[in-house]
Amino acid sequence: MFTLDPVYDLIMHAAGASDPWSQLPILSNFVMASNMTIPMVTYMILKRHRRRVIGEMSTAMFIPAVILLGPYLYGLITTETMMSLSHSAMIPLMTAVTIYRICRDGASPDSGRPTSADTSMSAAVYRRFGGPDIVHVENVARPSPRQNEVLVRVEASTVSAADRRARSRDVPKGLGLLAVVGVGLFWPRPQVLGMDIAGVIEAIGSRSIWIKRD
Repeated sequence: MFTLDPVYDLIMHAAGASDPWSQLPILSNFVMASNMTIPMVTYMILKRHRRRVIGEMSTAMFIPAVILLGPYLYGLITTETMMSLSHSAMIPLMTAVTIYRICRDGASPDSGRPTSADTSMSAAVYRRFGGPDIVHVENVARPSPRQNEVLVRVEASTVSAADRRARSRDVPKGLGLLAVVGVGLFWPRPQVLGMDIAGVIEAIGSRSIWIKRD
């Protein structure tokens, strides 16, 4: 806003509007939303967010201006009220969209970001709780082993009862609290399925008791 608003003022002054914010309130309200959206979109593009996420966040920025247009045209609110509400409603709406996206897609920081062949792996991933149809094979970031861990290149894996319970969050009675801690409450905490595996050790942590053989 501090950068783009003066640009808007200069353009409108050249067009003959000495005070565009009061003379052209509807246009100015949408310009304000645009001036706040452009830097956000630029940042999200640089961070390689998905187009769908960028579109959802951008839409949230313009919803207040669209909704308040009717009350303003009917004289129910003043220019100052329209602009103030449009500005103040953006943050709660962006927060709501973010919470909705996390509940829908999960909270994985690598979700939707492209990875190179050297740093990615294929995995059976689920971003929310539900039936078998929510599981998809995706490219995700390949983990690095911690000090007491090993990295295994999986050759085979099972679809176990534990995977089904984690995916559906259907646990025996009395284990609901443990499920919240281990599986998650609103969205899955571990988002990659596969409890039982067989494979080859690719890397070991510095304090691992395993020995990698060539």
